[in-house]
Amino acid sequence: MNEGMKLDLGSTAKLRTLVTYLEIITELHNRYASLSPEDLRDLADDAPDPITLWATTWSASHPKAPLNEMLEAAMDRQYSANPSETFFTGGGEHHFVNFEKSEDGRVMDLREAFHNSVNLVFVRLMRDIVNYTIAQSPQNKRELMDNSEVTARRAYLERFADQEGSSYLSRYITDYENLTPTQVLDKLATHGRKSATARTIMFRSAQPKASFIAYADFMLKHPLGNVVLDDDRLHKLFNDYPAERYSLADRAYIAGVNPLELWLAGYLQANPHATRSAILEVSEPVRLESYAWLFHPHLKRAQDTRIRIMLEEDAFASIQKRWARLGYPFDHLVPSLATAVGSSADRPGALAELVGIILNEGAKKPTARFESLQFGAGTPYQTLLIQQGEKNTAQLLDPAITHVMKETMIGVVEDGTAKRVKGVYTDVTGKPYLVGGKTGTGDHRYDEFGAGGKLISSRVVNRTGTFVFFIGDRFFGAITAHVAGEEAANYKFTSALSAQMLKSLEPILRPLINGTPVTAQNVVAVNPQQP
Repeated sequence: MNEGMKLDLGSTAKLRTLVTYLEIITELHNRYASLSPEDLRDLADDAPDPITLWATTWSASHPKAPLNEMLEAAMDRQYSANPSETFFTGGGEHHFVNFEKSEDGRVMDLREAFHNSVNLVFVRLMRDIVNYTIAQSPQNKRELMDNSEVTARRAYLERFADQEGSSYLSRYITDYENLTPTQVLDKLATHGRKSATARTIMFRSAQPKASFIAYADFMLKHPLGNVVLDDDRLHKLFNDYPAERYSLADRAYIAGVNPLELWLAGYLQANPHATRSAILEVSEPVRLESYAWLFHPHLKRAQDTRIRIMLEEDAFASIQKRWARLGYPFDHLVPSLATAVGSSADRPGALAELVGIILNEGAKKPTARFESLQFGAGTPYQTLLIQQGEKNTAQLLDPAITHVMKETMIGVVEDGTAKRVKGVYTDVTGKPYLVGGKTGTGDHRYDEFGAGGKLISSRVVNRTGTFVFFIGDRFFGAITAHVAGEEAANYKFTSALSAQMLKSLEPILRPLINGTPVTAQNVVAVNPQQP
């Protein structure tokens, strides 16, 4: 579970989101620290995104300020927790909610939002991160959106057409695979409009060289209720709708089916054993043709929407590279602001690795399962295996970032969602260790919505409660409670359970953390009845 699964770990994603934000602030400090206040004010007037606007404005008012001061000020930035806003993200409109309704009307800084794991603040922070990332691309977003004549617009639209067309075509391939040519044509006839013209278009598109007799047999096989088609009417339909007379888009419109489905039915008639990869490869020009409507000049608003989708996807691809550098285990992020609250999943072990980097002043140190193994002790065959090789350390974060992160994570235990761990771990003198972390609850389910956003069905996949933490300046890890499958619907636990588990484990972990010998007294000190 720690290293081999893909789990929805909920608000632990805010840990990665906040680190990314502080990395961006560091980049902006490095970029602008040497500029004069006058130059910075000029840059602020033309800032392409909210984070850059804040950074240039703040730097102009605090010339030559060190990085740590700017990072602390960046944590003071405030965001609304109001859930009433509709966010266009992930290709559509979405709404988000906070865990605590009492937070809905609040405006708060990033420290408080992290301590109490306030969703809407981090959704808005992720939006700022996405907009910053888009602004760093070579293509100017304002020019791209404002000028319909920009050549790059067509490139984005073609990418969208190809990408969405591939998705639709893959679904149709799944629907039609393993069918005979006759079965393909019969299945197509059950879709679209139920009219003589529509059925004629379907047949003539799928079998453009077929005889009139074959066409008549097909029409008789698929009657149209009370409509009677005599021989003259069939001949007229057959002659009026040859495939070559109309474009694919026109034929699909008349038939009432997707152009790609109509094309696939025809392709499978001639190539019944074609593989999925071969179909996708040969269909590229067809995918673009099926979206010819999108390139019409008067549809700028529809074009802008598609371009925004592609820009967001590109931004999340860049953000994924940032996350992967710090141990994120997957090669894709869901291109949605919901990634800030866990929709892209994670692994407990990978999150613990990130905490280790933070604890080690931004350095990623090598992981070793063991340092040595001893066999046959006290015998002539005694053997000691010692780990060899270089132990490379990579500096991945500026230490100033890690100082802010550690303070913020400590706040989660001192006055946030993991308060139950406060003061639990102490050294041999009884002095409490500094303990920090981030909680996250994952309620992973598939929801199906109908017209008007009405929930039709909901299927629970799993439930998790995670606490990723550090204790003192040496120890860190993650504790996850997990229930898989439909049984998860019977559980309502949150990440508070994982924090309680760490609290209950203190008697067992005490010898390790304080360097004292393990004794029977250490172990039996755990009280299973502890609340």
